[in-house]
Amino acid sequence: MDEAENPEMTEMLQPIETSGMQHPGLLKSQWRYMEMTGTDLNPIKNASEKFLQMWESVLERKGSF
Repeated sequence: MDEAENPEMTEMLQPIETSGMQHPGLLKSQWRYMEMTGTDLNPIKNASEKFLQMWESVLERKGSF
């Protein structure tokens, strides 16, 4: 039975259960906590750049595999 069949079910659910949650890395409080505890944030901050560099490398070598 889903929510459409049972409206009472919707009333029992918390917003987090129906809308989801942001990725913890997008929450300011999470970033502040990680900074406060001395977590090295450079790998997280550089992850997108590393991902792009990997694909650039693959595309440069395209056809040479």
